[in-house]
Amino acid sequence: MMTGPVFSIIIAIYNTQDYLDEAIESVLNQDFDFKRYIQLILVDDGSTDRSYEICLKYQKQYPDNVILLKKENNGPASARNMGLEYATGEFVNFLDSDDKLSANALSQVMEFFKKYDTDLVTVPIEYFGAKTGNQYMNYRFKQSGLINLDETFNCPHFSASTSFIRRQSIKDIRFSENLANGEDLLFVNQILLDKLNYGVLNTAKYYYRKRENDDSLMDKAFTSNEYFTPKLKHCFKRLVDYSIKTKGSVPKFIQYTIVQDLHGVIRSDKFGDFVKNREDFFHYLNYILDFIDDDVILSQRKLDEHAKSFLLFVKNGEFHIETGKNTVSLKTANHTINNTHNNKIRITDIDVANKTVNLSGYVLSCCYNSDLVVKCNELEYSYDENNPVLSFAGIDWLFKAEFEFELPFENELQISIRLIYDGITLNNRIIADESDVKLKDNIIIITDSSFKSKVKKVLNW
Repeated sequence: MMTGPVFSIIIAIYNTQDYLDEAIESVLNQDFDFKRYIQLILVDDGSTDRSYEICLKYQKQYPDNVILLKKENNGPASARNMGLEYATGEFVNFLDSDDKLSANALSQVMEFFKKYDTDLVTVPIEYFGAKTGNQYMNYRFKQSGLINLDETFNCPHFSASTSFIRRQSIKDIRFSENLANGEDLLFVNQILLDKLNYGVLNTAKYYYRKRENDDSLMDKAFTSNEYFTPKLKHCFKRLVDYSIKTKGSVPKFIQYTIVQDLHGVIRSDKFGDFVKNREDFFHYLNYILDFIDDDVILSQRKLDEHAKSFLLFVKNGEFHIETGKNTVSLKTANHTINNTHNNKIRITDIDVANKTVNLSGYVLSCCYNSDLVVKCNELEYSYDENNPVLSFAGIDWLFKAEFEFELPFENELQISIRLIYDGITLNNRIIADESDVKLKDNIIIITDSSFKSKVKKVLNW
């Protein structure tokens, strides 16, 4: 009979009969004595397939190690919370029922805890199944050791599944059962607020299954109403409030974590489908951003400059334009959102035939394009309202001003393209990657009537 397990592995299960054996076997086959050191808690969350029968098989095979629980379906958070009530191990992990652990994971984690004073250790994610490769967040695992979150606030942690947590540090913290997305982020970061550090271990792996049909709970969460206003209210706001209650302020690592995860919320192309009460959404977004420092937004690894500028705009609640002799700058407070005069004019197509040059391209700008005119020699092209627009949280933010010109051609043609904003002529740089396009002093020169170039650059939002 097992006494005093080192690890309690809690697996929340719902209709994963095709993958469940592989997940459980990855725990049984650790290079670590299963019967002596591991408690496996299987929580069937109302499965309608053969998942419970598969669990029952293992419970009968290892009655002293495997606890099998069954409940009505209410999501993984409630299943994990139920499992926690039965956990007796020194350390707890929440392996997903379609994923698996490397064979050395538990032995390596135990050695890490012996060496370092921390409450949480995480391992890198490697994808398998429909997608292979490493997860973006694996940059944290260049070497094993402790991350001091006071000193290194830009190394956020989001996953409970990849975490091995000292059970005593969990105390009364539980997974939020009214969140469909973000419950891991909230749970692990409430724990991290205590010691303000966590361990990274690069000698073990967590294998994350990517399914062909994207029918995992995680994949589905990004296309539901719960990903938007409820996440702001029940995940980000709650984490802000918990930080203030326990620390008196919101540490930068919490700020950084929220902003990185917020990026997916504001950039989702499903925003308009699911957010019907925009006032409610922006109420919570503004509340959260009040506790986010500008430098935390600007230092984000994963956000592009347009997303950063949008968040600064919402945070400061102010937008203005400053102009100079040949400059147009969009600003919020003291931050420059976009220097329109630095935006590149990209040539996507040049075609010369029948003594005519047909030229097209685009320029990206945060200026509403009705204010912009593209001038090509003596011709002008104004904004077409059908041009593509990139929106953040339902607000049009990045405009793609597309243009087309038809120019007469004899033996040589010099083409000058300029942007004009409110009477101000800007000297934007022209970009044409096609080698046949001759550029001199930012002028396109066409000298050969047989010239034909198809530069098909596709804008990837």
